[in-house]
Amino acid sequence: MDWIKQMRENLVLPAEAKYQPYEEHSNSLSYGDLIRITEILEEDEHYGILCEIRKGRRKFVVPMAELEINDMKHPNYKLVEEYNTYFSNR
Repeated sequence: MDWIKQMRENLVLPAEAKYQPYEEHSNSLSYGDLIRITEILEEDEHYGILCEIRKGRRKFVVPMAELEINDMKHPNYKLVEEYNTYFSNR
């Protein structure tokens, strides 16, 4: 499946999500922070799909695999969960 194409065509943006990194990064984000996904940027060989996110006025670039949609009823929930499952099992 062409995941980046799927995300660009089907993800409803901006989208509320929770930041859940696999490891701590040296940025101003913390595990569990509520953020807003604003753009799908590109696909990286190591990190997968990269997204532009915002926390308040600050912008960051993070892997989609470090994001979780909070609302199970939101249209983005299933797509992001399926991608995260794919990414963690590749």
